[in-house]
Amino acid sequence: MSTITPSTPRPSVIQLAIKEKAALYAAYIPLFTDGGVFIPTARDYKLGDD
Repeated sequence: MSTITPSTPRPSVIQLAIKEKAALYAAYIPLFTDGGVFIPTARDYKLGDD
């Protein structure tokens, strides 16, 4: 039985390829407990979205 309703957004996958170590270090966000990576995108995301 699925818990997804019409108002629930579908999960998505972001494909990412970082070719340079410097770009990875520049995108890394150490302020989050488990770390994070900034990924520029046109889609809106809220904090906590996977």
